[in-house]
Amino acid sequence: MHTIDVHAQYGSVCVKNDKHTYQPFFLIFQPFFQNTYYPLHWPVFRTKWLGMPGHTTSMSYSTSGIVFGNMLANSGGIPAFKFQSRRDSVDWRRFSAIDVERVARELDVTTLQENIASITFCNLDSEKCPHCQQPIDPVLLKVLKMAQLTIEYLLHSQEYLTASMALQEEQLQATLEELKRTKQELDKQAEELKGVKEESRKRKKMIATQQLLLQAGTNNYHKCQLCDKAFMNYSYLQAHIQRRHTEASEAGEYGAELFSFDEIQELRMKLKETHTQLEIEREAETQRRVQV
Repeated sequence: MHTIDVHAQYGSVCVKNDKHTYQPFFLIFQPFFQNTYYPLHWPVFRTKWLGMPGHTTSMSYSTSGIVFGNMLANSGGIPAFKFQSRRDSVDWRRFSAIDVERVARELDVTTLQENIASITFCNLDSEKCPHCQQPIDPVLLKVLKMAQLTIEYLLHSQEYLTASMALQEEQLQATLEELKRTKQELDKQAEELKGVKEESRKRKKMIATQQLLLQAGTNNYHKCQLCDKAFMNYSYLQAHIQRRHTEASEAGEYGAELFSFDEIQELRMKLKETHTQLEIEREAETQRRVQV
């Protein structure tokens, strides 16, 4: 059995057989590849008809009659298929000089390519045997004409598959470019998200610090009587007075007020009352919003 696989060596869809050897898929329809002939001798296998118009389901191919699908319609910029008329005469002298056995033995594909057009498009209707001048046998003539039509259709199939592969390559490149742009956009968004998270972390830390300051100010508030600054503990306040209010500290004008226990207690009571009032107003505002 043969299976369809992708192989990087050819850059296209390949056929993989039981011996794990690869051959390009288009060689099924194009026996000449890089001046090497690949005979169509594979057994029956099943695969999907890739890109062929009119065939989207699995089909069978055999050596007795390979089905090429409907490639007669115009697709991908390729002209609609039509058999050409045969007008060329047969160059008997040229063909008589060809050693067919040597061509087959040496795989001389160059000779085949040089004569493929002459063989495919020559007119055999009026040809006669160069020795006996008798017309060609009708059955043999029919076989030769069928061979000509088959070759012409295979040439069209090769052209169709080549164009299809080029189209698929363009679509692949477009998809890769889109993938690249999407990845860049994702990287940019990830970087922005990282910055937002960092900013959020800083804000949370700032809010937590402010909450601690507010809580400390409510429970143990030390305000400077000479300016608007306040401190969390008494030692900070004393250092501030000595540093910023040196004259008042030296004159002793601030000492009586600063170290009065009753005034400190009074300030604490006022702060506590203010805090309680703020809590009451906050609850009232919350209830008002709920009712609305």
